[in-house]
Amino acid sequence: MHYYQFNIADYRKDTVHLTRIEHSIYRDLIDWYYLEETPIPTETQVVMRRLRLGCETEATALKNVLHDFFSPESDGFHHKRIDFDIAEFRAQCEKNRSNGLKGGRPKGKKTQWVSSGLPVVTQTDATANPNHKPLTTNHIDTPIPPKGAESAKVSEKQKTPAITLMTWLEAIKASAEKPIPENDPVFAYAEQVGIPPDHLRLCWREFRERYSQPGAKRYRDWRGVFRKAVRGNWFKLWWVDADGQYMLTTCGRQAEMAAKQ
Repeated sequence: MHYYQFNIADYRKDTVHLTRIEHSIYRDLIDWYYLEETPIPTETQVVMRRLRLGCETEATALKNVLHDFFSPESDGFHHKRIDFDIAEFRAQCEKNRSNGLKGGRPKGKKTQWVSSGLPVVTQTDATANPNHKPLTTNHIDTPIPPKGAESAKVSEKQKTPAITLMTWLEAIKASAEKPIPENDPVFAYAEQVGIPPDHLRLCWREFRERYSQPGAKRYRDWRGVFRKAVRGNWFKLWWVDADGQYMLTTCGRQAEMAAKQ
């Protein structure tokens, strides 16, 4: 499932006792459950690796979330509401497949998609107004790219090979560039959401350390990857308290101590 309905009021009511770290872990577990359509594994290390957790504080938070919202069974940790949604989704998919084998959905009805990702069958506009022709994609003014634009875009992407972080750093050093220039959008984002400059520098140090290891991933746009790392707090270096202040996690403090050595 790539979509599911999210009721903000219900979620807040059920999670008012959670810490910021527990909130983050719970949302990640929900997304994982819906996306894979399978229970959360019982192996703690598997879950921690999947969610990029590594600190004792985060391990305790994971344990609390699993205890509060999931039920351990033989095949993993189950979530009653998500199991219900997945069952409904699969039943609808099977119904659609069956209709497809019969030549499509019954006439006089159409399918609308709601935020949960589940189709809801309603009466067609043609039934309400038989003289009105339904809109199709032919009625939508879709801009047509000029000839060769798509192929040029693909060709340009192919010209930029994925390289290691160290190779990229050496290249920009040779061209007298800064790894993250002062006008990079990451600084505007950090200022907008309130991430302190020291936290940002700490994130860059951890980013450089992680991706300098042998066998690390290769990318075409390392600055873009760093922006994603900051936005997603990939390394779990900070959390936000009730007053909106950014505080270092245990992982963040460890990284800070390592930077001072």
